Amino acid sequence: MNNSGTGYSGVPGGDDTFGRTSPAGANLTTSLASTLDTGHGIKVKKITKHSDNSTFCSSGCSAATFNNISMNEFYFFKKESNEKFKLLKKDGRGFVNFTTLYRWRDNATLDNSLKVEFEVCTTYKTSLLGSMESSSNYMSNGGTTVKAGAFRGWFLEHHRHDLANSVHYQRFREFYTDNATDRNADSVVNALDCYDTYLLDPAGSSCPATTTLDDGTSIRNTVDYKSWQMLSARGYNTTLELLRNGKTQATNTSRNTNLRYSDNLTIGGIQDTSSYQYIGRVDDVRVYSRTLTDAEIKAIFTVVDLHPPTPGDNGTMTDNGTHLGWTAAKDDYTDNSSLKYRVVYYGNSNLIANAETALRNGTVVSGCDWQTGMIRCADNSTNRYYTILVRDQWGNIASYTTKHRN
Repeated sequence: MNNSGTGYSGVPGGDDTFGRTSPAGANLTTSLASTLDTGHGIKVKKITKHSDNSTFCSSGCSAATFNNISMNEFYFFKKESNEKFKLLKKDGRGFVNFTTLYRWRDNATLDNSLKVEFEVCTTYKTSLLGSMESSSNYMSNGGTTVKAGAFRGWFLEHHRHDLANSVHYQRFREFYTDNATDRNADSVVNALDCYDTYLLDPAGSSCPATTTLDDGTSIRNTVDYKSWQMLSARGYNTTLELLRNGKTQATNTSRNTNLRYSDNLTIGGIQDTSSYQYIGRVDDVRVYSRTLTDAEIKAIFTVVDLHPPTPGDNGTMTDNGTHLGWTAAKDDYTDNSSLKYRVVYYGNSNLIANAETALRNGTVVSGCDWQTGMIRCADNSTNRYYTILVRDQWGNIASYTTKHRN
């Protein structure tokens, strides 16, 4: 175990590495497994100090930790060479830092050599690539603030960027990238290559091993971008489906089943900056550990209220000069007694004729701001237009007919 960076006889140089080479013995990495590589799993099962025969293991030994290593703990394997490797913490906080050098017994007075028992897993390999940064080793460097990005994972998109040129769609992407090609032609091969070209390219042809579902050019214009949409992505074996409001929009039967998600989850954006943030509202995000049936997805959609409440008495308001009154609204899903009301006004012009303009232009009457069950509001001002806004629990808003007070 080396913590100094300097090489010793039989101990390869390098900070915080396990290593072995001649004359101490065969190269350590290849001795453990010929196919062992960065991203595989490894555990340190037991360590024995030759100097005093003390042992370290998870149970029944002198201690369960040694030189900052937790015995029988899962670590990611980071291959440095055929001679040496590092232990990478599974939570992305960087490498295990060794505090003490333990070297081969080439010098009897400095003999503190170890016997170490490892358990390795070469069946599955996890990428240590980061997201949205030029370096591909964010896990190695402890970059825990890195957000989900364009490397290994999924995007479920509801996008309207350029209606005239058809760059608007609802789409699901499942992919990984190789970070080995200068895809954005900036003469630098780094983690931004696939991000720059694929993420912003509707054709999606720049990255390898992708499974992309688009709702199709012929039906893109049928999407109501001003109302709530329920997007669902469902994958099982080699089949992938994109559903909108409980109905299948696209199917791909050649899904790449080797794709794995390895980054942090981000909702409403693709990186921790002001760029590429979703403009709109996101609600009721769900992730399931199994494939839902058509009936289950439709059942979830039916409880999503897409319609605003209906104002009572056809939206008529009453006014006695000191108080505004109205008849309570009704809603398909929200209990009527739970509906909330807001009263707004605008000067001597009717610039609050509907819910959208009322929210934008109206000024809230004091004491009458999203009150549950309210059907009366006190205000004795003059020369104003008034309206009532009613909102259900899903955020759908309707407005009453405006009333002018001289």
